[in-house]
Amino acid sequence: SLGFGKKTGIELANEVNGKINFQYKSELATAAFGQGITVTPIQMLQALTALTNDGTVLKPYIVDKIVNDNNEVVYDGTRTEVAKVYSKETMDYMKKLMHNVVYDGLDSSKVWKPSKTTIIGKTGTAQIASPKGGYLTGNNDYVRSFAGIFPEEEPQYIVYIAAQQINTGAS
Repeated sequence: SLGFGKKTGIELANEVNGKINFQYKSELATAAFGQGITVTPIQMLQALTALTNDGTVLKPYIVDKIVNDNNEVVYDGTRTEVAKVYSKETMDYMKKLMHNVVYDGLDSSKVWKPSKTTIIGKTGTAQIASPKGGYLTGNNDYVRSFAGIFPEEEPQYIVYIAAQQINTGAS
């Protein structure tokens, strides 16, 4: 599994599960566009590791290692495989689609194209629940996000950016 709906076990206090509690098939469909599901940023990063490791999800960790005053390693953030969730072929196809988002997609996606490296990415937009029921309806009443992986040829970094109710200048 990608790890949504459960803690990753990262070395940070107060990690939460997120919420995936579907009762109906329609809830699975609406989750694809941001309704009825909550995912933490660290869960999103963990899920994205499948793209950089040929379909294998890796457990995230904060630091590579901690060395004490005697130059002894007292903590080693070793590679921990969580699950093999996709084939390499599936991940290669997803990478191609994510390349197209940045280089051939809408103008709003092309803003993520860097000049000094290559990147693959995916934008996201989620509605925000209203305290009165339903969803907020203003032009900026969304959570907007971008997941980027670079360099494209040999991924070394994953960046996940999310912002709520930002003014994007769109109407």
